[in-house]
Amino acid sequence: MSSVEIIVIILCACVIFIMWRCFRGKNRDSAQFLSAIDNLEGNFSLWGADDRLIVCNETFRKENDKITAIARPGLLFRDYIQARVEAGMIAAAVGREAEWLEDRLVRHRNPGEAFEVKLPGGRWHLVRERRTAAGGTLIFGVDITDSKAAERTSLGIEGRFQDFAEAAADWFWESDRDHRFVYVSENIARLTGIPLDKMIGKRRAETGVDVSDHDLWERHLATLNRHEPFREFIFQRRRVSGRILWVSVSGVPFFNEDGAFLGYRGVGRNVTELVEAREALQLSEARVRDFAEAASDSFWEMDENLRFSFTTLMGDAVHRAASDIMGKTRWEAAGVDPDSDPNWRAHKQDMEQRRPFRNFIYRLLDKAGAERQIAISGKPVFDGAGQFVGYRGTAVDQTALYRAEAALREHERRFRTIVDNSTSAIALLDLDCRVRMVNRAYARMHGHNDETDFI
Repeated sequence: MSSVEIIVIILCACVIFIMWRCFRGKNRDSAQFLSAIDNLEGNFSLWGADDRLIVCNETFRKENDKITAIARPGLLFRDYIQARVEAGMIAAAVGREAEWLEDRLVRHRNPGEAFEVKLPGGRWHLVRERRTAAGGTLIFGVDITDSKAAERTSLGIEGRFQDFAEAAADWFWESDRDHRFVYVSENIARLTGIPLDKMIGKRRAETGVDVSDHDLWERHLATLNRHEPFREFIFQRRRVSGRILWVSVSGVPFFNEDGAFLGYRGVGRNVTELVEAREALQLSEARVRDFAEAASDSFWEMDENLRFSFTTLMGDAVHRAASDIMGKTRWEAAGVDPDSDPNWRAHKQDMEQRRPFRNFIYRLLDKAGAERQIAISGKPVFDGAGQFVGYRGTAVDQTALYRAEAALREHERRFRTIVDNSTSAIALLDLDCRVRMVNRAYARMHGHNDETDFI
């Protein structure tokens, strides 16, 4: 029962008491009775056993100003209601006048609980009818427009909160001061396969979840025991099918008016797809990283001005620190003028034209002063709008290969010098007896001046 209904009941009791007092031997003055009911805050009318109006107050008369000509003692209740309907004074009756009138008369013949009536202009009345000992009817109505507006506001806020909550969560839950579930919304069974009877009365760790990560659950329990709010506590459980289910829960503690802890209220989400997608992404990233690391010594990234914005260094031998090259172009980091070197000039043009490149080889001096050979590959990067944002690529330190090739060339030069300076005729043949190399002595022995005539 609402507070407005309680007020109506009290006012009705007061009216009946006033009538009883006024009609007793000491208080027979009807003027005193009429004055009393005129001062009531509400619409008052008394109808006889024959359903005719006996008396009403000033508020009743004001609210029936459109039917003043008939709103006087002796008026039949049916005629009164019908006149109000025909005058458009009952907003709820518009478009269904006959039906509404019949419903109202049935309610009048069988007084019961208070009911609301919608009036024009957005006004509302709460009406209560009571039978008198003499068989008549006492009707009292109060304006509840303000309370209806407050109710609509409250419902709007509650509905908005409900919408927000449902958009942010899959189910709701509540636990007591011992962290045992006292409420879980029914859709948890549909969304997760967890039966409600496996939840109510149990703590979260007792509902078949995976608690093998002891540190994780100990930290969560410590948070609960400190009565602190928590967000996105993610854990897993195994379904009957064997598939892993990932769940995320958030909760806030609530307390009574004395500040005593009563429990938690919160929301839960099935985040299995999100976790699996995240794991798949991490696996994919790890796979790409492993492939890239196996194929290169360093990763690098440049901004739209072709200056280094990120790099993983090849090693201490090449650069002292990332600051050696961050914010620089590659040719600045290498200490060369690209416009004076054909290879660097072509490489710079490739990058300025946003072209991908592979195995551009250049040399630089490391911090020990030794020459090192670096091979780089890269591709231009564009944002969603097609705007160039820089380059990403890899680098490989080919110094060992470069030095091995140089050593081989030096060994070949020395071998050739020794062979050519020998006075003995020397020839080198392959398995098919084809001549691969001869010295000058061999060429002269066969009447040739140039040993290349034999190759």
